[in-house]
Amino acid sequence: MADRTDIDRLRNQVDMLREQLADLTDEAGHEAERYRARAMRRMRGMYGQARHYATDAGDQMGRQVGRHPITSLLVAFAVGIALGKLLDLDRS
Repeated sequence: MADRTDIDRLRNQVDMLREQLADLTDEAGHEAERYRARAMRRMRGMYGQARHYATDAGDQMGRQVGRHPITSLLVAFAVGIALGKLLDLDRS
């Protein structure tokens, strides 16, 4: 009879451990979801900020080109020549 009692006690302990493990697993899943949601909010904020900076930089560049069209054309030409030379060095 002692064996049956021990087996029943072990089964109860295993059932309790399963429930505790299930609770821990659920809690970990919820914590992971909260972490993911925080990370997504932060990434969206960073994306919006980067988009704002890029738009602002493009607008400033457009104004500079409008103010100094000849200089802008010469700078673009020089940059093109330099890039062409750099790319040509890779083939040599």
